[in-house]
Amino acid sequence: IRALYSAHTTSWSLHPLLMENVSSLHEQRFRSLFHGNEFFFRDHKVFGTRVFPGIASLEMLRAAGSLAGETPVMTMENVLWMNPVVINGNSCELFTGVYPGPKGTEVEVYSRKGDAFVTHTKGFVHFTESGEDIKRSIDLDEIQSRCTELLDGSDCYDLFDMIGLSYGPNFRGI
Repeated sequence: IRALYSAHTTSWSLHPLLMENVSSLHEQRFRSLFHGNEFFFRDHKVFGTRVFPGIASLEMLRAAGSLAGETPVMTMENVLWMNPVVINGNSCELFTGVYPGPKGTEVEVYSRKGDAFVTHTKGFVHFTESGEDIKRSIDLDEIQSRCTELLDGSDCYDLFDMIGLSYGPNFRGI
């Protein structure tokens, strides 16, 4: 049975960005190891440097909160991107911690640099009491009425390139 289980598991059995639960009595913690050849590093560069996308950090916070809280995260607030995760040829080990506190459930993505910890992203996640979806309406017509200029996708990516943001094919959704 062990051989059959090992043959059919992947390196990300919990979530594609949360590879292993390494929790202790002190902290609910998930570990992730990236090598820099993942599409989200390859196709997301800032001034030519591979940088972990902010949206991937948000997903790590959401997924860790949902796994630790055993119910879906419905909202996030006070999210701060404090230090970018940059990969320069070496692998990158990230941790996502989940901590209950007086202001809510705090989550953070961090790494180790020697004996010190570097916080990359942190914020708070909130759950609904029953885990049911929150139904919210967004007035798209109102939002579109505030948009005064229309650009096509290629023009947007040209502008991004001009300011040092290079998006590869996996990040071109416009």
